[in-house]
Amino acid sequence: MNASDKKENSSDNDLDLEEDSILDFKTLCNLRQGRLDSVLSEKYQYYTLVDRGQRFLLPYVISKVEFVIMYADIVGSTKMSMTLPTEQVVTIIKAFSHELSSVIESYRGFVLKYVGDAIISFFPSEFNKYLVCDRAYNCAKSMRAVLKNDINPVFRRHNYPDLQIKIGMAEGENIVIQYGKDKNSN
Repeated sequence: MNASDKKENSSDNDLDLEEDSILDFKTLCNLRQGRLDSVLSEKYQYYTLVDRGQRFLLPYVISKVEFVIMYADIVGSTKMSMTLPTEQVVTIIKAFSHELSSVIESYRGFVLKYVGDAIISFFPSEFNKYLVCDRAYNCAKSMRAVLKNDINPVFRRHNYPDLQIKIGMAEGENIVIQYGKDKNSN
């Protein structure tokens, strides 16, 4: 199949990405906004990103590991849940969680779990905890930028409220505990 055949077979809205493609900031912004528009108009299904973090932690069960732990949640979500229709609140939390989880993964972080409107994630310290702290800090800055530049403009177009985020971080030694017998237990 040559390039002109590929072009004819893809719709105007599809972005044909090669495995080795390098995406610029504007392309990532457009992809994210397109996905969010789909979420708000067509009930797009998100997939959670917890499995990757669980697989990473499994070899460390019953041991101590250095991590940067990041906690991010929506400011004013309780008020939102009391004033907005349930369907809107669910859509907001799912979109927020998925889009910001993808930012965490792009900084080589792992999603530990979702708690209400919060995302709890971790960044393994590896050989240099200062570099990991920098990476987590830059991830937090990117999460704020994604919220401001990508998510909120789409929410405004669909009459959803603008979101704000609170982010907290701690660095140190953590004990990895498995609560159940199956490998998917936190």
